Amino acid sequence: LFMNGRVLELRDMAVAERLVHARALKDEGNDRFRQQDFSAAVSLYEKAAGIFRYAKNKDPNWRKRGVRDETIEEVDERGEPGSDVHEQVTSLLVSCYSNLAAAYLGRAVLPRDAEHTS
Repeated sequence: LFMNGRVLELRDMAVAERLVHARALKDEGNDRFRQQDFSAAVSLYEKAAGIFRYAKNKDPNWRKRGVRDETIEEVDERGEPGSDVHEQVTSLLVSCYSNLAAAYLGRAVLPRDAEHTS
């Protein structure tokens, strides 16, 4: 999953500031989920989580050389372990990942349900 635009800008903010924006993205995802717009919900939940946890390629020439496991770094920016903000971000991430699972399931199930109800 490649992030761009606003998510990349948010990654430059302090963790506590990011949390405000990530919650807004998650809330918007919840709204889309309730509307059964599961693809939009997936995108929003991924963005909310991707503000704090993401993979980063350390090779500046990866586009020419390709993606290699040894050049990928997992980034986890939830704040200082044990801090209040770390706990809040962790809680948000758990919620986003749970919601992602439900949205993926909704995306997979909805077309079959629609066929059976016609």
